[in-house]
Amino acid sequence: MYDMSVYVVKEGKPVEVNRKQGTIDYLVSPRGIITSATDAFMLRGKKVSLRPPTLSIRNCG
Repeated sequence: MYDMSVYVVKEGKPVEVNRKQGTIDYLVSPRGIITSATDAFMLRGKKVSLRPPTLSIRNCG
């Protein structure tokens, strides 16, 4: 789980301009390589879910 905020200084005070809260789930291969991931989060109070296209992983070793 994560919680990130972006601030700007306006008239000498920090003002939040963006906030993102969410979770990232991922699968790891036996070699420790992340093979797929999803990111579900709230951005400016709206729920967003990013799911990348299916990837084809080749053995490069």
